[in-house]
Amino acid sequence: MQPNVIISIVTIFLATLFSILVLISNYRSKINRYFALLGSTLIFWILTNLLADIAKDVPTALFWSKSAIIWPTFFPLLFIYLIIKLYYNDYWKKYKKIIIIFSIISVFIIILSPTHFNIEKVALYTWGADYQPGILYYLLFIYLFISFGWAFYLLISVAKSFGEPHRSQARFMLTGTLLAVSFSIITNIVLPLLNYGFASIFGPPNVLFFLGFTAYAITKHHLFNIKTIATELLTFAIWIAVLFDLLTQETWRGRFIEGGLFVFVVVFGIFLIRSVIKEVRQREEMERLAKELEKLNSQLSVRTTQLTSLKDFTTSLIKTLDYKEIIQIIVNGIVERFGYAGVFLTGVSEDGKYLYPLAISQNKPVELALKLLPKSLEEYKEEIENNQSLAAQAIQTNSIQIGEDFGKFFSVVPEFLLKGMQSLIGFKTALAIPVISKDKVMGVLNVAIFKGEKEIGISELELLNTIANQIAIIMTNAKLFQQIEKANEKLVELDKAKAGMYSFVSHQIKAPMGIVKGFAQLLSDGSYGKLPKKAKERVEDMKKSCDRLIQLVNDFLDLRRIEEGRMEYEFKEINLVDLVKSVFEELKFLAEQKKLKFELECAEQEIKVKADEQRFRQVISNLIENSIKYTEKGFVKARLMTDDKESMTNNIIFSVEDSGIGIRPETLPQLFDQFKRAKEARLIQGTGLGLYIAREIVKAHKGEIWAESEGEGKGSKFLVRLFR
Repeated sequence: MQPNVIISIVTIFLATLFSILVLISNYRSKINRYFALLGSTLIFWILTNLLADIAKDVPTALFWSKSAIIWPTFFPLLFIYLIIKLYYNDYWKKYKKIIIIFSIISVFIIILSPTHFNIEKVALYTWGADYQPGILYYLLFIYLFISFGWAFYLLISVAKSFGEPHRSQARFMLTGTLLAVSFSIITNIVLPLLNYGFASIFGPPNVLFFLGFTAYAITKHHLFNIKTIATELLTFAIWIAVLFDLLTQETWRGRFIEGGLFVFVVVFGIFLIRSVIKEVRQREEMERLAKELEKLNSQLSVRTTQLTSLKDFTTSLIKTLDYKEIIQIIVNGIVERFGYAGVFLTGVSEDGKYLYPLAISQNKPVELALKLLPKSLEEYKEEIENNQSLAAQAIQTNSIQIGEDFGKFFSVVPEFLLKGMQSLIGFKTALAIPVISKDKVMGVLNVAIFKGEKEIGISELELLNTIANQIAIIMTNAKLFQQIEKANEKLVELDKAKAGMYSFVSHQIKAPMGIVKGFAQLLSDGSYGKLPKKAKERVEDMKKSCDRLIQLVNDFLDLRRIEEGRMEYEFKEINLVDLVKSVFEELKFLAEQKKLKFELECAEQEIKVKADEQRFRQVISNLIENSIKYTEKGFVKARLMTDDKESMTNNIIFSVEDSGIGIRPETLPQLFDQFKRAKEARLIQGTGLGLYIAREIVKAHKGEIWAESEGEGKGSKFLVRLFR
């Protein structure tokens, strides 16, 4: 097979994988769908070029070469549409006409694609097809140059003027697109002009620069989370295994059954990956908010140590995280601690256009003054833009505003009423201090002081500014706490929905698998007539696939129950000897198939212990079956014993020892973690959950489980200790 063919096939596979990953990460998102569609056009472009290279005759090669020009016409349209939807959606009407013009040009190029204006002639060589481009071919590159130039302009604007995370996203997309376009110019224009025949080898991989960087920009890092990767790899491995079984079937009946199994596995895998991605996103959001809260609390702590006079005040604030209660404590505390006439805290609306009341101090002079207002304080709202009041000026200039004429302080309250309030309370000066957090004005701290303007020193202004900064931190903390509470509520709802989905998937997967396994057993037993040897082998493979899928579902359900603390146990006194012997007999056939020396040694005829028989059977079965699975030749020996009778503990020890592949020393500490499998064991199918579930069951029995091994290729030993 020629190198350019291999490279094209690999590129198609990777491009398809990128598109699928982005799509299933959030298939409801239009952005993700547009990306998948864009990826599809790139895939078809590579495919048509590949078909031209492998064509056996000139007419066929000419047809596919001319067809290849169709797909690039969609690239800029979809890419620009993606950028507009991501960053310029509010300006869609403004850009709509330009999109229509580009669409008309695309249609014109497609109409002329079958003519000699596209490709004049094609020559076939051992390495593929070489064509002589026509005028349309170069017009396409001009069209691509103009359209991608506009796309670059839009992305550069985002990278320069937008905030995070849009800025980082735009940089990633810009980098990937520049790399792809640069290499495309070299491979599709420069190399053909130099008559370099192997240009097609380097052309297809160019799209991976674009798709890879754009996919990362859209999904950020959610697809590359460790837990998500483990789930995706496990799911892809199951898909490939079932697909392999499907492709190796020799009968239509077998293909039909395996095809149905493959559909079930794909649907289940998609649901599973999407579920994990959602959970990862929720947890990451919780972690982000928690870190933000921790950082802001740290800043608050530093400020507090700098101002010892505010120690008692801040102590009273941290007793509550209720937003309204906090801001009321703030304004009351400032009046009480510093002897001011009154304090009024206003907030800025989300759109940044209005000031609205948050809290006012509850001292008697202020309460009397409020009675002068014709309506309640909560009903007043002041515009910020083009407003000359001191409160609005404090926001517009991001600086402290001072005035002795309180009548000019708020524009929404009549001047004579404000002067009446000033006379009633008896203060001389009013200050408006902007409350700022991370360059964002959150409100204004309005303070009425008995001193005149000239009597207020710099140190007092600095103190008030520091108080305003602390208020900003406290307000941010309170809002963050509210966001965390809401996020936690959503996470609880998600967990409930996830639990329901697991139950649904369990029923929808396990029930059909049981039916498929039953029919396979009937076929194997000859109930529908004697089967040929090869057909019977495939039926056995089908049964094994069903067993693996059922076990996979069971493992994930057990994992979910353990994480939620819903694993139920029914403890009763059982004879552990009978239980171990029963499991031993069930698995003897597997050991005999591999011609292993399979032994069981029980120190006593009866060993009583309080345990959940079904769950503990699961532990014993998992350990013995693992030893058989990972041992190709030699022995598997199970032992059940107790401590010496003279011992005060009289513990029970169950062990399984084998001569199998062994375990590396560095692997032992993580062997019982979720989705952790020894490197030397990865060629053998498994979920990576069995030992984790076994450990949790043993812990519920207040026991211990561990593994021992001298190293790779030297066998291993698993032990369980129960205390009684």
